[in-house]
Amino acid sequence: MNLPSKIASTWFGDKERAIATAIGSMSTPVGALITFILPSTVISQDDFTNKETGHIDFCYYIMIQTLMITLFTVPALGLMREGPPTPPSVVANEFDQMTFAEGMKDLISNRNYVLLFLVYVIVYGVIASQAAVVANLADQNGFTLNEIIISCVVYYIAGIMTSIILGKVLDSSLQYRRVLMVVTGCAVLSTGLHIFSMTSGNPYFEIPTMLFVGPTLLPISSVCFSFAGEVAYPVPEAQSIGMMIMFALIYGTGAGTLCSKLSESDTHYPLFFWTACCLLGFILAYFVEEDLRRMQLDDVKNSEYVDEDEVRRQSFEQRSEIIRETGVENAGGDLKFKFDFQP
Repeated sequence: MNLPSKIASTWFGDKERAIATAIGSMSTPVGALITFILPSTVISQDDFTNKETGHIDFCYYIMIQTLMITLFTVPALGLMREGPPTPPSVVANEFDQMTFAEGMKDLISNRNYVLLFLVYVIVYGVIASQAAVVANLADQNGFTLNEIIISCVVYYIAGIMTSIILGKVLDSSLQYRRVLMVVTGCAVLSTGLHIFSMTSGNPYFEIPTMLFVGPTLLPISSVCFSFAGEVAYPVPEAQSIGMMIMFALIYGTGAGTLCSKLSESDTHYPLFFWTACCLLGFILAYFVEEDLRRMQLDDVKNSEYVDEDEVRRQSFEQRSEIIRETGVENAGGDLKFKFDFQP
């Protein structure tokens, strides 16, 4: 799960890392989305009562799932490379020189990272526990299997698309703290509204609510990963984000178990728990400062990076001028560097 940030730093420029991280971090929600859609195309409601046909359909589902995993994984293993031919940024050209102990010491003493760490762990616990018990809660409140599937699909699709949009916003505006505050603040509102929609038993209320809940919870991964890469620099992303993920998975498992127990007493309790967690995450996010260490490097601030959209808008003469200023000549379709040596 911590690979997207490292890949983004290695392969993408300073104004492309957030969108690359957002797309990569959405691999888990996309997988969860597939697990909701794929079974419904193979397994029917009758399979729960007819064990013989249910066993056959379940075997078909496992075969299709295995085939999909193989088709995506094998080509990726053969085609992936360690890094691009040339570093896309100053940061990508650096090698991790910190030891694990030095990195841990720096992270623990970094106030902004600790707060961001807590925000991510707490909100991820909401996402993990929802995945564990939301179907059971919906069933207890009278929702049908198809209504549960539709609400979950809507939740993931809206959350994935919002994460990608926010990644682009972060790259263009660099307003990490503001985006984090908006996401966590809206998460409080959406989970609070979810208390009423879930217990209403009305799919016309629950499905639109899930359309609001997904975009306020799922983007927490891409926003926190991108933000952590900035505030924790020069600690390697593999360590800073890896620590966030490790503790989030542990806490998420515990939160899922807790919510499962709470749902046995009253279906309201897990919903109250999720809203309280989001509120705590919002309060902690308020105290995170926007210390963008990588973007404050002199080499990054003095970089002559030109956004791809800006290049598209330029005329042929403007592009030619940029090439001349960078000491590059076009000879027969090949680019050649020209250097002027001063005695």
